Amino acid sequence: MNQKHLDEKSKEQLIDRYILAVRTKDRAKFEDTTMKGILQFDEETIVQILNQIPQKLKICGGYETFVEFLECEK
Repeated sequence: MNQKHLDEKSKEQLIDRYILAVRTKDRAKFEDTTMKGILQFDEETIVQILNQIPQKLKICGGYETFVEFLECEK
């Protein structure tokens, strides 16, 4: 396996952790995933990944949960 393949695999795993945090409404896990992601990649990559989350949730179901999760911040 080359480095690019490993990075893509790691990004997919990070997305899975975000989705799990949203579905379980675990804000601490969401924030922890963000911090670890920034350390592993960089802030720009994490922003790109976070921008993919709503679309991924629309595909697999759970978008409404994501909206509720974000509204908890208000």
